[in-house]
Amino acid sequence: MPARILTVAGLVVALAVPAGTAAKPPLVEPDDGPDPRGLTLQGSGLARVEPPARLNGKAIRRAVEAARSTARVNALHGARRRARALASAAGLHLGPVQAATERLSDSERFVGPDSFCRRNRCRAPAFAGVSIRVTFATLETSAASLTGRAVVASGTATVPLRPRRQTNPSIRAALAQAQLVADPLALRTAGQRAGGVAGAAGFELGSLFALAEEPRQPFAFDLLNGPFGPGRFCGTIRRKRGPSTRRCYLPAASSVLRLTFVIAD
Repeated sequence: MPARILTVAGLVVALAVPAGTAAKPPLVEPDDGPDPRGLTLQGSGLARVEPPARLNGKAIRRAVEAARSTARVNALHGARRRARALASAAGLHLGPVQAATERLSDSERFVGPDSFCRRNRCRAPAFAGVSIRVTFATLETSAASLTGRAVVASGTATVPLRPRRQTNPSIRAALAQAQLVADPLALRTAGQRAGGVAGAAGFELGSLFALAEEPRQPFAFDLLNGPFGPGRFCGTIRRKRGPSTRRCYLPAASSVLRLTFVIAD
């Protein structure tokens, strides 16, 4: 029997859509295949860059690469923290890491590597940032029996930030906390939509096969894409006319999660 997939994304329901035929929004990272079995989330990590004694492009790049080793560890810790909270909300028992993929930053993907030098002036960034997409096994998804039919549903949630102070560390902490609030909200919406589309089609949802975070829109403010650089949401705005001003931006924490259920026979 050919595979039959029921998909609900937002408020649009598509029945039996062949893989690869859905139009993709511009500039969104590739997402053509099915989600892997398990729980897949993005982890973001920062690490301070130690500025070299002599500021030039090569020296700064070496300092950034050295900091990225620590940033990778922090990214994996961040992914595991989100995965534990989300697994608890979904009633899943989290298992080991099945796969981990480091993602290019938006600027690297669409602009190219930063030379760190402009008009004969070089400057080292305050932080190096790393984004890693991690898939964790769970007892429940590992036990799911494939039937050749599935229901796929997406849910979204946005949570505003409430930092204690208008400072970069406080905003980063508030962003991490708001993300843990947004994930279960998106999960609940996706689960409701999955049940709705399955009921409309006369199917009964079976086991959960995959829970995955959908790719985010490029250049949206997050931990790695602050308006003043990675991890920096406060800075000085210099104007050609008038005095310079200090300003802080508060990006909302967003979550877009996709659930894949097998259809019970």
